[in-house]
Amino acid sequence: MSDQGGAFCPCDGPRLFQGEILSELIERRPRWRGKLPDGEDDMGFDGVHHPYAVVLTQDCDLEQDARERELPPDQRKRPGALLEHVLLVLADAWDRQRSTLAGSDIAKQARQNKIERYQYLSAVPTDRDALGQGVPALLLDLKRVFTVPLGELLGAIERKETFRRARLITPYAEHLASRYGYFAMRVPLPVDHHNLG
Repeated sequence: MSDQGGAFCPCDGPRLFQGEILSELIERRPRWRGKLPDGEDDMGFDGVHHPYAVVLTQDCDLEQDARERELPPDQRKRPGALLEHVLLVLADAWDRQRSTLAGSDIAKQARQNKIERYQYLSAVPTDRDALGQGVPALLLDLKRVFTVPLGELLGAIERKETFRRARLITPYAEHLASRYGYFAMRVPLPVDHHNLG
């Protein structure tokens, strides 16, 4: 990808987009704390802070959801278009993740998007970042995905607890979706082909 940020544009409009970079996201993870005296489960939540995450949910689904949410509840014709959750992938600054990858060859291959588990995104310049600060180059770990209830995420954005930063433009957003789809559809083999015989 271009190091000049040519793959990005600032976030625009009221809806989320596939390939959108979010920052300061808090994921609420349920945690079992034991049994209560009446035998019920005692459940709580841990707030897990993610400096960056990227939206993976299909753009057409996000667009249909936004159109339906614009209508008053009694006028909605397609309640099935409303999304319950948004699929996100964890992202972290490339400079911090590079040192965790074993071996310089692996880091180089990850930066070139030659390892199926990772997606490297170039830095977002200040003029394409909605906050005007710029976003560092990121490494997305396609093995580390999670969901957040869409209403909860939109509320955090409205309260300025989570921030919409920039989004990938065509064809870079589709490239990310394609890479994630390929990674998610891997089929484990009981024995590798080269060991069969």
